[in-house]
Amino acid sequence: MSKSKDDRVYIEHMLDCIGRIEAYTECDKPTFVQSRLIQDAVIRNLQVMAESSQRLGGWDKTNATPHCLAGDIRISKYISARLSWS
Repeated sequence: MSKSKDDRVYIEHMLDCIGRIEAYTECDKPTFVQSRLIQDAVIRNLQVMAESSQRLGGWDKTNATPHCLAGDIRISKYISARLSWS
């Protein structure tokens, strides 16, 4: 499989994850905060997106952050800070 074809597969994975995250976060903020299931689904899809992005051609592995609990904590803080509900 060529590198560009590999990249398309990873990009498709990332777009699928974005769609899932959008669907999971259609709820209001209190529902999201109270549902560990929804939170876990969103975090898992962010992790899959991160993994796929690291496999794209041109990824600079010298600056990659290792997978660790601290990364999950940063993701959950990002979600808390970035998601907005009307």
